[in-house]
Amino acid sequence: MAQIKVGTIFVPYSSLCDHGIFYTRVHLNRLIDRDQFPPAVQLSPNRIAWKLGDLEVWKANRPATRSGKVDPAAPALPRRSAAEAA
Repeated sequence: MAQIKVGTIFVPYSSLCDHGIFYTRVHLNRLIDRDQFPPAVQLSPNRIAWKLGDLEVWKANRPATRSGKVDPAAPALPRRSAAEAA
């Protein structure tokens, strides 16, 4: 098992959108299987999260937008509640 440094910041799936990542769990798993997204770390039997540093490196290596600019500080879209989706 890999050693994790003390002070490592972890980002759970529910907080990925706060970091500009809006993929579903299924799509994330596909990307991870293709080595196109950093793998999650299992924190406990029912809890996984990603290292913030790994996510920042992944975002920095993403292709630019059509305008040629990458905007990592773009505002996150609000998630719809179950009542709004119905």
